[in-house]
Amino acid sequence: MYRMSSPQAHRNGHWEAVALTPGAPLPDTYGEDVLVLLPRDPHWMFAYWELTEALWQECALRWGAEIVQHSERVLRVHAVTENRFFDITITPVANNWYIQVDQPGRSYCVELGLKTADGRFFCLLRSNVVHLPLGQVSDVVDERWMSIDQETFEKLLERFRTHRVKAGSVEWAQHLVQRLLQRWERLQVGFSWPGGRREPAVMAK
Repeated sequence: MYRMSSPQAHRNGHWEAVALTPGAPLPDTYGEDVLVLLPRDPHWMFAYWELTEALWQECALRWGAEIVQHSERVLRVHAVTENRFFDITITPVANNWYIQVDQPGRSYCVELGLKTADGRFFCLLRSNVVHLPLGQVSDVVDERWMSIDQETFEKLLERFRTHRVKAGSVEWAQHLVQRLLQRWERLQVGFSWPGGRREPAVMAK
């Protein structure tokens, strides 16, 4: 980690080189028992964790040293809303993992634990819950678009130019919007076809 020795990099109209001095190095651990789950995209999540020696000692006393020393370390991925899970075997030295899921748009959480040869699972840490985005274009549409001919567009534009009222007039704004909506309702809604004449479009709420 580096920091600038001086915030002044531009003096007397000239750019000068800014010296960098090494700052305090980032620690490898923070002495906390934590498991954090982050969403990456519709099909991937990222988990990172830290296990302290105190937690390992506590687990050895609770479950026995045999389980702690000879069990597999696994990430148990829970699909929260569907009450199902799957396990990922991880290496003993790992402290982070990318997790792929087959269904986007779901809520997930992860448990880090020990899995014995006979299938028993002992949870060490549990993560937060994340919600992955949908893997498709949203079907929420907030606007309606219509195509109008050039003549109508110019008339609407001229109406904006010729009106002279006080700025901030709520009554005028409401009146103008109402007039525009009435005029748009009389227009024929259509689309600009490829290769044809492109007509200006306006947005109607």
